[in-house]
Amino acid sequence: MNLERELKQALGRMEAPAGFTERVMSRLEPPRRAKMPPRWVPWAVAASLLMSTGGSGWLYQQRQDRARAEQAKQQILVALQITGSKLDHIRAKVRSVSAEEN
Repeated sequence: MNLERELKQALGRMEAPAGFTERVMSRLEPPRRAKMPPRWVPWAVAASLLMSTGGSGWLYQQRQDRARAEQAKQQILVALQITGSKLDHIRAKVRSVSAEEN
């Protein structure tokens, strides 16, 4: 039981020494004020948003142009194949007509 009493005494509430509160408060730093960002930060953010939006639009337009160019290329290749087959057909007819004349 002696140990229990010693623990209660050691862990019990004690009055702070005189001037303790003043010494602690004098060592504390004054509260820091919230630091405001420089005035140019909102302008920089707005400019970067504008540039990224414009860049995205430009990139989208480039992709659309490439897709249209690829589609036009495919159409030209098909047209050339059709033209080539028609010319081969006509060339064969001309040869057959000239062979009949001879």
